[in-house]
Amino acid sequence: MREFGSEHPFIEPVKKFYRFDNFFKTEIYFRAGRDALGAAAECISSSGAVILLPAYCCESMVLPFINRKWSVKYYSLNSDFSVNEKELIGMCEKHKVKAVLLMNFFGISPVADIASSIKEYSKEIIIIEDFTHTLFSDHNLSDKNINFKISSIRKWIGIPDGAVLLTNSDCSPSVGRNDENFLSLRIKGMALKFKYNLEKDPDLKKKYLQTLRDAETCLNDYSACYAISNVSINVLSSLDIEEIRQCRFANFNHLLSLIIDVPGVDLVLKTAPSSVPFSLPILVRDRDLVQRKFAERGLYAPVLWPLNNQCRNTCNFSSGISDTMLSLPVDQRYDYEDIEEIGRIVRSVLVES
Repeated sequence: MREFGSEHPFIEPVKKFYRFDNFFKTEIYFRAGRDALGAAAECISSSGAVILLPAYCCESMVLPFINRKWSVKYYSLNSDFSVNEKELIGMCEKHKVKAVLLMNFFGISPVADIASSIKEYSKEIIIIEDFTHTLFSDHNLSDKNINFKISSIRKWIGIPDGAVLLTNSDCSPSVGRNDENFLSLRIKGMALKFKYNLEKDPDLKKKYLQTLRDAETCLNDYSACYAISNVSINVLSSLDIEEIRQCRFANFNHLLSLIIDVPGVDLVLKTAPSSVPFSLPILVRDRDLVQRKFAERGLYAPVLWPLNNQCRNTCNFSSGISDTMLSLPVDQRYDYEDIEEIGRIVRSVLVES
């Protein structure tokens, strides 16, 4: 039940987008996550090195290494998204691995233990953590075994570009100029979407979707690791992180309570993670059909992630997750009534199916 009036709640003073210099001596902001990964790859080695990536990963995590002539191998995941230590160490030995990329998926698969095991095996192996799913959680920053930490920022908030690379290494990653074409297309597309949300003109929807697709093609340019724009830096400098954290936890718990008993929905997380929720992932049968029915009702739930054949052949669990997962939004754009509507859409589609 919603409550109105009475006393105001106390809210701690605003905490803006934090700087990471309490933990890392180098903090660099890029256009996108793949730029940050590319910069790390260039710091670590020239072409020919071997890196291990989780079989459950998106293409944008792979291409920065492939395009720099690295050899990419994939390791499997357990059914709780954790890593099989014995298998991973065996692959490090077999392939003479230069680097390993780890990820705390949805905040439920911490990487500290496996990172420690890798360093016990060889201190020479470089560990990269993609912390996109735990970006706003301070407690995930202090692991000394992690050589590079990388996160997309634009996946969390309404900025046209943005990612961060953190490291304590002596390497100074190269940073290119701003990508003005990408920036202008993203700003145009996001502005068109704002206008569409007000006017609901179908032509505007076609225009903003095409403009944003055109922007994404710019990310296929690997000639440089492009810098973040001043537009996005200015937004970050005035961002209220604590408000975002509180809103995401509230929305996650609210939506979870609405769909926890819906037939046909398997939950990856049955309670909120300790880290700030990235999204609320669900597993459903006939995933593509369900996704289309969601979209017809105005709910856009992306697939995380389509996998290449090598990933699929490496890990049955990752393949199954890729085929059945949809990511439900719980971010700070949405209020109580919005989450109620998302819950109604999920329930109506899955009961109908």
